[in-house]
Amino acid sequence: MSASLLAISRSPPAAPRDGTHRARVLVTRARALAALERHGDAEGAANAGLAVAGRGRYPPAQWRALALKADFARPTGRPGDADADAYAAPASGVVRAVTDPLPGAFRRTLLASADVPA
Repeated sequence: MSASLLAISRSPPAAPRDGTHRARVLVTRARALAALERHGDAEGAANAGLAVAGRGRYPPAQWRALALKADFARPTGRPGDADADAYAAPASGVVRAVTDPLPGAFRRTLLASADVPA
């Protein structure tokens, strides 16, 4: 192992810069865990990301976390999670609140990248 890799492996993880960064990290972690089919861990990370994004008023992480929760609810068919639509609706609401005041082309571009139906 090279000296630089050894130093990196021994250093403590960097502290998150702010809530925005932390929310993005948690949502990305949720996506990765979902891809690994670790659904319980993924849902926990999505919940944590949603909480951090809500406190920091960071809409992109809010709608991505809500969209992930809707995706998690659909395939499991859990009784309490016919709420897939209950998660998707707030995600769409966050997207609409952010994009409604924007001009046409910019709004369409943002909506196309939102990962949720608006």
